Order: sequence, then C-alpha cells, then structure tokens
Amino acid sequence: MRKRGGKMKIYYKRPEIVRKYVSSDVALVKKSARVLVLIKYNGEIAVFNQEKWKLNVVAVVGPGTINGSEMFFQEAVLLEIGIGPTRPYHDSRVAGWLRKRRKWFFVSQEQYRLLRPIILKIIKDIATEKISDWKNLTWTIPETKNHYSRKRKKFFQDSIRWRKYPTGTRFSVSKKDDLFLADIYAFDAENNPLVRKQLEGLAKFIDLCLGGYCKERYTPRQMNRILSSSHGRAAAVATVLEQRRLFSHHYHWILNSGLVRKKELFLQIAEHLGLATEERIHKAGYLMGLPVTGNGGLYGLQIRTIRPNFKRRDFVVFEVSIPQLIKEREDAENLPF
Repeated sequence: MRKRGGKMKIYYKRPEIVRKYVSSDVALVKKSARVLVLIKYNGEIAVFNQEKWKLNVVAVVGPGTINGSEMFFQEAVLLEIGIGPTRPYHDSRVAGWLRKRRKWFFVSQEQYRLLRPIILKIIKDIATEKISDWKNLTWTIPETKNHYSRKRKKFFQDSIRWRKYPTGTRFSVSKKDDLFLADIYAFDAENNPLVRKQLEGLAKFIDLCLGGYCKERYTPRQMNRILSSSHGRAAAVATVLEQRRLFSHHYHWILNSGLVRKKELFLQIAEHLGLATEERIHKAGYLMGLPVTGNGGLYGLQIRTIRPNFKRRDFVVFEVSIPQLIKEREDAENLPF
C-alpha cells in the first residue's frame, strides 16, 4: 500500500497482502461490532446483536468485489453505520482503541434491496430503546420568521417564536455509501413533514425575493454589488441561506420543486457564498434518483440530517425519531385520570 496524491492505491500484484487486510477488517467487526449483519454464502441474511461489543456500529459483512478490480471476497465489510458519536470506518475509543477499517467494498443494489428493511428495523430498535427512557420526547428551539415586504422594499426578521421538534438519537453514514445515503436524503427532504414544510416555505421566500430580477446570471463584480446592499432582495436570500446551512440535497429539492423561477440566479448566489456547488447538488440529485430510494416504506421512522460544526468530514450525521412514541406519550398524558 502507498499513498499518492492523498488517495490510497492498492497494489493488486500482491493479492496476499490485500487479502490479509480484508480478513483483518472482517475479523475486527465480527468480534467487536454492536450489531453484525451477515450475508451468508447461500444469500440468507443473519443478524447478531452482540452483548460484549466494543465498536458502536452496525456492520454488514458479505460477498463483494474491491471497487475497480476483479478481486472477489466471500466475506468483506460492505457497510458500516455509526451509532451515537462513533463514525463509520473511523477508529473508536468507546471501549479501548480500535483502528480504522478500509472502505474498499460497496453494497450492490440487489444486496441493498434485501438489506434495507433489516437495516431500518435495526435502526428503529436502537432508537426506540434509547428514546423510550427519556423524560421529554420533544424539544423547542427559538426561530425567527423571515419575510420580504415588496411594498416597503425591505427584508424583515420577526421576533423569535418557538417551534417544537421531536427528539431523536443520532447515527452516521459514510459519504461513500451511496445507496444508504440516498435513502437518508429521501427520508429527510421527501418524507420528513417538518423539513418538507421548511423547504417549501424557503422556496417560496426565494421566489418572492428573486422574481423581480431581469437576468439569470451576473458577473462576480455585479454579484458582489447586489449582495452588498443591506436592503436588497438577493441580500435577503443570502442572509437566510447562511442562517439555514442547508445540505446539497436540500438545494436540489428547492431547485426541482417548481416553486423557484430564477433557478440560475439562486444557484449563483449559493455558489458565490460558498454554500453549495453545482457538482455537489448534481451528485445529491443523482443519489435521490436511485431506484432503491424510499422503496419499501418508512418503518415508522422520521429522519433529518444534521449539519456538523466543522467542514471537513467524510460522513453525514442523521437523527432518528419515532413519531409513534411521541403520540403514545401525549395520549397517555392527556388521559382524564
């Protein structure tokens, strides 16, 4: 193995070394993973909840081929989902130090169709076990309402209002695991009613502010002048986007919602602020368009993606809540006796 240009290169002329590394990763997750999902030789899937786990992840082990080669392995680490603060494929210090695992294998679409209901059930069971013991299943945060007055030609932020959100437990997925990441994006933008309502409101606000501009594209110098105006409509959009800290799949949803007419101008503002790029938005759109996305139901889960406080990351954090638990708790509290 040798690093060149910041990327790991695998020397396939020494397959015995590669097999040693792959076997080492499989042995580590088999022994230490909190939940092990094993795809057997005959295609059957077995789930093992290990009592003496040291690695707080859901690990999928099964047959796979190293990406970009013809080297086939009957057992390889195909997928990891981090639980709580543990990140997939990262080293862990939850119960002693455990080294990183190599991300050389990927779940196929056929495998993911079989794995999806199993993985979502595991996530639901872990979240239910943790959330059910909490005193509060909802939390409130302060929010400001943004609106632009066309009559006064001014951007306003109303006084703080409180919005209730369901509490949840957090998981994480590697950005390289496209199929599972696509499902998380769909859960967040398409199937979470709170996120969907916020995106619809934001899209309408953007369309209101940008609808009066004549041009779709401006030069960088013109864009600087437009955004520097404290009462300009484009500046209002820029202020809100910087506050919201959206993911690329949120930008893709807004651009394809049919609610924004000046798509090019909106995209240019986001790129000018360094909040998004056309390439990342296109990648998010590709993931959300995969045929496995949302296939098979929601399993009673409500998922939203969480923006970390740092930029350099190779994973996406998402929070899982169980609406049914909240409803049952509220119904029990409203009983007359």
